[in-house]
Amino acid sequence: MSGSPKYRPDIDGLRALAVLPVAGFHLGFRPLGGGFVGVDVFFVISGFLIGQIILEETRAGTFTLGGFYARRIRRLFPALFVMLAVTAAVSALVLYPAYFDDFGRSLVAAAASVSNFYFLSTANYFDAAVETKPLLHTWSLAVEEQFYLTFPLIALALAKRSIAAVRGAFVAMFLVSLGWSAWTATHDSHAAFYLPHLRAWELLLGVLLALGVGLRPKTYLTRSIAAILGVALIVAPIFLYDANTVFPGLGALPPCLGAALLIVAGENGRHALMGAFCWRPTVFIGLISYSLYLWHWPIITLYQQYTGDLIIPWPLKLALLALSLAMATASWWFVERPFRRRARRAVPVLVLGGAAVASAAAVGALVVGFHGFPERFDPEVVRIASYLERPTSAAQRGKTCYLQASENRPFSDFDLEGCLRIRPAQTNILVFGDSHAQHLLSGLRSLWPSANILQATASGCRPLLGRSLRSAAACVTLKNYVYNSVITNPDIDLIIIAGRWDESHLARMERSFTALEPLASRVIIVGPIAQYDAAVPQLVALGRRFHDPGLADSHLRANIPTLDREVRRLAQRHGLTYFSAYETLCPARNCRQLNAEGVPYQYDYGHLTDEGSTFVTAHLLSDWRRSHHEPG
Repeated sequence: MSGSPKYRPDIDGLRALAVLPVAGFHLGFRPLGGGFVGVDVFFVISGFLIGQIILEETRAGTFTLGGFYARRIRRLFPALFVMLAVTAAVSALVLYPAYFDDFGRSLVAAAASVSNFYFLSTANYFDAAVETKPLLHTWSLAVEEQFYLTFPLIALALAKRSIAAVRGAFVAMFLVSLGWSAWTATHDSHAAFYLPHLRAWELLLGVLLALGVGLRPKTYLTRSIAAILGVALIVAPIFLYDANTVFPGLGALPPCLGAALLIVAGENGRHALMGAFCWRPTVFIGLISYSLYLWHWPIITLYQQYTGDLIIPWPLKLALLALSLAMATASWWFVERPFRRRARRAVPVLVLGGAAVASAAAVGALVVGFHGFPERFDPEVVRIASYLERPTSAAQRGKTCYLQASENRPFSDFDLEGCLRIRPAQTNILVFGDSHAQHLLSGLRSLWPSANILQATASGCRPLLGRSLRSAAACVTLKNYVYNSVITNPDIDLIIIAGRWDESHLARMERSFTALEPLASRVIIVGPIAQYDAAVPQLVALGRRFHDPGLADSHLRANIPTLDREVRRLAQRHGLTYFSAYETLCPARNCRQLNAEGVPYQYDYGHLTDEGSTFVTAHLLSDWRRSHHEPG
């Protein structure tokens, strides 16, 4: 029996519907806020096609693991490793040492098909910092490859069973994985996104289709209804989902079911949308979809890292998409097709595949071993760039007084006794807020070592009454505890409230500032800090490389001065002391990025380095002491 199922052009059309929204989402086309669901459509397609091959061959007794893995290597490895090689070469020219070192680690992980585990520990898929990771997209390839390693073994184990038993076993695995994914998505969405057993149900849905599970529409009308519903279930999430959607879990179910409906709708005849899915341009995009997926993300991220332009204007978005399509076409024509057409024995293919993995991993290890090859750049550029993503202090990264949202820490992990203990003999200062409160701690502890610093901080947790859609349960519990049981303590001498404010917080500020009015003499509201659309050390380093000292200023977020005035107005209306972190760093809108020693004040888009924290808090304490006639 053939190792390839009958060719269906409509499935290539479905691939086009999957890959274009992914590319559009990564390019930042705003309407496509849920374009990431295209990956889920790919998973269903892969499960269906691989399921057909393996299940037919195991039933016929012609299946061999060596032959299967050799076909997968011929299908996936040539285009993948060409992309890895070119991306590594360009990254060596573009990425600063800290980012290039991280690239080396991700290259090892991608070559070994475990990049989903690597990015699980290093990158939230929806964070801004992912623009520094040109191989982030390989997480989905790793999930598929891990499925290819395990699924054939399961299929072989079930080969002697009846078809009913096989279907029952895979239905059970599907339901367990789906239920586990749904639970995890609401408790640890980061893990649910990357872990293979929590994504397995999407591939298993395709396997179930290959096994004949589910109804098959038999008439043109029912096939058309299934196809139209399938498109709706895919397209609606593309436009309605965004980075705040609970995903994957049940959120991934609509696009996966949509893919399944389109697969079965085209299985036994035409339907109303068949012409669109079999249209030659659509099919062509499907044919190059694998290469397009491989190339588009490195092209986008390396452009952003070279220019510092994280916000890409529309004409350049279209140009980058066109370049991605051109690279994908060349990759499909010159790399994918020749290797897929050459039938080779399994052993040489496996050996060559292993050699490719070892070579890419060796290059990655070399990059890591030489710390990102800092010799590639001028020493001053390297020194400034060394502050990229630099943790500001061990205290800021404390594990008990600062709950990391990415770690999904429960409120029980917060050390109430240690973090909020009052010491009557000392000056007690409460710092309350998110990471933009957290980054003030280094300066406070340095400038006022005799004070007792109380800390109530959690990432992404705005210190405002009420709950936003993004609020984690631990954040809400922490805020309620502080408002109800901490800030009213008369032994607290100073309460510093800070957050990464935006315009959407103004209404909740009104309510929260009203509640703080009785404590006005002890409260300082810290306004928004200067923020950029890329990391400050990167922008300053780029300015040095391109001899453009104003480059960093051109990347300032334009809304901060207006927001600073709005928050000041609200705070002062409620009698609260206001401190402008923005004006401290940007007097008369002339922003400072470096101190006198050339150390960046901020290490990413806005968080303060130790030096920046000391500079800002020195002004904060000076203003407070002057207004309260305190000694310096």
